[in-house]
Amino acid sequence: MRRYLLGLVAVVLGLVWAMPGVALGQQAWTAPMVFSQETYEVTGQPAQFDLVQRVIDFPPGSGTPLHTHSGPQFAVVLAGDLAYRIYGKDDVYKPGKAWMEPTGEQHLGRNTTTTNTRLVAAGLIPTGAPLTNNLEPMPAGLLPLVVPIQTTFPVTNSPSQFSVVQRVVDFPPGTGIGLHFHGGNQYVTVIEGELTLQMNGVTRVYKPGESWVEPANVIHTGGNNGATTARIMTTALVPPGKAYSTLVEAPAAMPVTGGAPLYLAWLLVGAAAFALGVGLKGYRLRRR
Repeated sequence: MRRYLLGLVAVVLGLVWAMPGVALGQQAWTAPMVFSQETYEVTGQPAQFDLVQRVIDFPPGSGTPLHTHSGPQFAVVLAGDLAYRIYGKDDVYKPGKAWMEPTGEQHLGRNTTTTNTRLVAAGLIPTGAPLTNNLEPMPAGLLPLVVPIQTTFPVTNSPSQFSVVQRVVDFPPGTGIGLHFHGGNQYVTVIEGELTLQMNGVTRVYKPGESWVEPANVIHTGGNNGATTARIMTTALVPPGKAYSTLVEAPAAMPVTGGAPLYLAWLLVGAAAFALGVGLKGYRLRRR
């Protein structure tokens, strides 16, 4: 009888260990690295619009014609050099350079180097309006840019004034953020690698091109359980008077890795312990 009960406990613990989403003996986190973070003030925004996040590649010899956007756009160079013209001025933007393209402002970008240029951009585009308005034909011989990732988030009931917090964050293996929440909705897209997110009792692993929304005041946590660095872009729409982010609990452990929630695992452990206690008590009574 005792062997049977001990075997039962071993089986349950084995199932707990193997369950997706459960990682016993979790290791400590270190903080991720913020590649870029900028805050922009937006006023006069309509209550309903699309937040469009894009990863944009400019292969050598590629570029855009002179164009505008139907809403404000926020961009940052991730790699390579971008020959850029805005406000009638030419400049070369290098990795880490961040800027805002106001609604209707004419601009263009070109890659005149021999290596790829990559940037990310987030635009606040009125519902039904075009993202881009070209003001001239594509110049002869200029190659088109490439958009490997594009995510559109419908936004409704937005205040007309808020702060846009635009970030690019790198999560090397073993890094993560403890339990926290944001003062406004945050929209996230994975650029590279994989990131594990815990929110609303659900754990999920997100891959490149996948995205999610972190609603205002909802506590969540996330980190990198993988073997390669994960990179994400985030756009938070923060109402006046609200903090961008508030830490609830320091990042003490790696997150679970997708699937069953952790409370279910400990429920099974508790059930196994209860069964063992009851069984051993009955076993002793019978032996008397």
